[in-house]
Amino acid sequence: MKCLLFCLSFVLIAIPLYAQQPESTDMKQLRELKEVMWPKAYREQDVHLLDQILDPRFQMIDAEGQWSSKQEELQQLPSYRWPHERFHYDIKRLEIFADDTAIIAGEGRATGTGKNGPYCLRYQSSNVLVKSGNQWRAISSHVSGVHTDCPFPAQSP
Repeated sequence: MKCLLFCLSFVLIAIPLYAQQPESTDMKQLRELKEVMWPKAYREQDVHLLDQILDPRFQMIDAEGQWSSKQEELQQLPSYRWPHERFHYDIKRLEIFADDTAIIAGEGRATGTGKNGPYCLRYQSSNVLVKSGNQWRAISSHVSGVHTDCPFPAQSP
């Protein structure tokens, strides 16, 4: 009976403590990578940073179904001009699996002024990342559902 009471007490104490655990280092690293570093690499045409983000086996499938490799992404980056005045990526799924694999999926939104005037676009993306040592790297990315009819207030990030 004492053992049962001890176990029950432990569970009742442990559950609230577990629920209040701060976000793990891996989760923080993955958020930083997807929300800050990856857009920064494209915005600043930073080939070295993108090289650190993408795994050598990286494959991208864009919204038109075109495939590209890490090498192709790195080669096109110096001629890429970031057209957006505002960009925000909203993570809707962030999950880490036991085999050092993670999924980040969500919605990107961007606004800017193009040759036809102001624009707004949104898209869905899913990304698979693998951890090697202490570093997370993207191994796959898929973009779909690109729309230009998005509400994106001017004051949004």
